[in-house]
Amino acid sequence: MAPMTSCDDSKFKSLTNSATRDSVHPTFAKRWLEAWKGGAKDDEYIVPASAPASWWSGTKVSSMLVTVGEDEILHDPVISFVETFKRGAGVDILTLVAGKKECHVAPLRHDSDSLREGSQEAGIKTWMTEILK
Repeated sequence: MAPMTSCDDSKFKSLTNSATRDSVHPTFAKRWLEAWKGGAKDDEYIVPASAPASWWSGTKVSSMLVTVGEDEILHDPVISFVETFKRGAGVDILTLVAGKKECHVAPLRHDSDSLREGSQEAGIKTWMTEILK
């Protein structure tokens, strides 16, 4: 759910373009990423969006879901990661749900319209239903 795959605002414009629409500001996202890294240098484990497609070849999962809101700062790096992952691991493994007009915490919020078509929550429910069949 909205994985932090990169905070490179020079490469991914959603980090600045969605700053006023998302519940997470890019300054805090970068601060959290730096705290999590603990001084380590960026690599494919810390910044998955930087990994080449070949890095994902041989992935040991049979199905994976990634969700992101169209209005969140992490939208562009998540989309980049998904495209690269699919090139390396195969398109059938990963399902992407990009919630229409949603921000970072949309699936965790309760509102009366959360299961509407195109929402992250509806996508999660659909994916889980298919996986559990």
